[in-house]
Amino acid sequence: MKKHNKSSLFNQYVRDLYGKLSTASLRAASTSANQQSVAHSFVADLKDEDKRLVQQIKDQTSLHNVNNVSRTKAYLSVYLQYPEIHWSLLAHAVSRNAGWNMTDLKGEMLPRLLTQKDSLFYFQLLERCNWLIFQDAYPQLLLYEESKRRNQALFHLLPHFHVSSFMQIVWPWFWKLSRQSASAYLSKLLAFALIHNEQNYIEHRVVQDSFYQSHVLHKFTFLLQSFLHFNHVYFPCASKQPSSVEHPSAGHQGIRVQSAPHRLAGAILRDFTQIKERIAVGKTLYTILFERVDVSKDIQSWLRQTNHTGSRSDYWPHLFTATQLDAIAYAPYHFHLKKNKLHAHMPLIFSPKLEQVWKDQTHNPAERGDWYKGDVKKSWFASKKDQPFDMTNECFFALNRIEAAIVVKEKLTPSSKIQWVGMKKRKEANTFSNKRVKGGRQER
Repeated sequence: MKKHNKSSLFNQYVRDLYGKLSTASLRAASTSANQQSVAHSFVADLKDEDKRLVQQIKDQTSLHNVNNVSRTKAYLSVYLQYPEIHWSLLAHAVSRNAGWNMTDLKGEMLPRLLTQKDSLFYFQLLERCNWLIFQDAYPQLLLYEESKRRNQALFHLLPHFHVSSFMQIVWPWFWKLSRQSASAYLSKLLAFALIHNEQNYIEHRVVQDSFYQSHVLHKFTFLLQSFLHFNHVYFPCASKQPSSVEHPSAGHQGIRVQSAPHRLAGAILRDFTQIKERIAVGKTLYTILFERVDVSKDIQSWLRQTNHTGSRSDYWPHLFTATQLDAIAYAPYHFHLKKNKLHAHMPLIFSPKLEQVWKDQTHNPAERGDWYKGDVKKSWFASKKDQPFDMTNECFFALNRIEAAIVVKEKLTPSSKIQWVGMKKRKEANTFSNKRVKGGRQER
């Protein structure tokens, strides 16, 4: 099919979905708002079979919504079964980044720049967003899965999971057209719809929440998020010709590590507080993951082949390790990197697995409410133009900046040197207890 015809087909789908939303939005929004508020009261109206399904999906969501690692794996599992659900692979790839950011807070570098209190608040922000999006989106994915299994649309059950009226319109539209003709464009529009939905979902529950605004989003350190590379999203590309060499450090003799790094694709989120930018970056990441023929297959191959642990050693084992050596205890910080290479005889950079440093959290239920008020714009489904996406050098540049900041800080404030201890003691020293988290923050 010629490019012009492909573009026409995509635009046709956009017009169709826009028309569906425009004509049904006010009615659906009104109906859904009422259903959202009385969902518990009309469960009795369901057939026994539907009641069991609703409860089964809720149980499965809770089972996998334990921590970042379990959520990330669940997203991938859905995509592998139903590759037409592009958003599930996108969510998997982005969730990996959330996990890496979580463990950075307990790794070798950032604890030397952030206070323990600030690290805790950063973690709560990341964890709450990760938890909220999963508990909203995963039931939708499971309902689609069951619809496929039964060969019957079951999206009338979406209100029982407090899904937005927006997605209550989109899912039946996608189901109907995808059964008529399989098209990557339908998968793309569904992904764009879910990007809009989930970013709006966390907007008032997290981004506009007074606690996160005062303790994280308006903090000076968060304004330096680019410096700390919290706003970098990395998609590793599978190496064409992987090779390994023995690490030169005495502490790692005999260990063979990758000699050349995976290239990193991705994007930079300049301002997390701006919902339009979060959505735009989501679309850019989709384009990289599914439409950039020069990297898409390599990224998808890496995602399928590589287990997610939360450690950055998942993608760059030539630089990072999830094993911390007691030999570096009480030592002042020394540069590990010289531009994009590890200094000879320097140990790998400590990047722990999630389970090593953060306990599973117990969250309060998500706040109720429907973000969709019936307004829809065609621009919501517009594709993003190609942009530079190679993040390999940017990642090294960010690491170099962080190392320089650590050395300067320790010279100016010698008492800021961290006293490193072994992993067993680190676990005991982790004071973040597994208390119920209210809106993503620890109850006092």
